[in-house]
Amino acid sequence: MPITGFWSGKTPAEKIAAGYTASGVDPCTQCGLSKDVISPQMPVSGEGRMGILAIGEGPGKNEDEQGIQFVGEAGQLWQSYLDPHGISIPQDLFLDKSVQCRPPGNRTPTSQVIAH
Repeated sequence: MPITGFWSGKTPAEKIAAGYTASGVDPCTQCGLSKDVISPQMPVSGEGRMGILAIGEGPGKNEDEQGIQFVGEAGQLWQSYLDPHGISIPQDLFLDKSVQCRPPGNRTPTSQVIAH
């Protein structure tokens, strides 16, 4: 079963219980980051063959441009550490971020942004 994102598959009542407004507005969009990115609300990705969830801080420039998680410099470095163990980031792991949109200038996400 493919993973399609944290908020997917919820009924209207479940969305409200999870923090959506009564009008159905996703609280994630309220932080404002989604307005200025190429790949807003990047979904969970990876095949997850090993059943491991890897969580990064937020998408970088390369991730935002390509719409793929962990393809930037940090992801490449991480993959170089995993290669000797026969672990492939896109095939063996589920990938997610603490924030789904790239913060401007790749700044550290604020606690308010993470909360949304």
